[in-house]
Amino acid sequence: MFNVNTRYGRVFDYEHGKTVPFIVSRHATPHTIGNISTSLDRYARRMLNKDVMIKFISETDVDGRAKRYVLLDAWFGDP
Repeated sequence: MFNVNTRYGRVFDYEHGKTVPFIVSRHATPHTIGNISTSLDRYARRMLNKDVMIKFISETDVDGRAKRYVLLDAWFGDP
């Protein structure tokens, strides 16, 4: 789930077995929001090449669990 206007969303984290909120940083590369949106569109239409690589910072709770991800970049294929 992703709201382009607010830059907020949620993603399922397989490592933690739950959804984790994320925000696209205001300092993220210009193509980040477009690539996330394209990936979700491809996923919804069951297309190939839907996986997007993401560079992020993880904000964690005191116990080490992911509280939120701050996205810095998103791209398809090799960086």
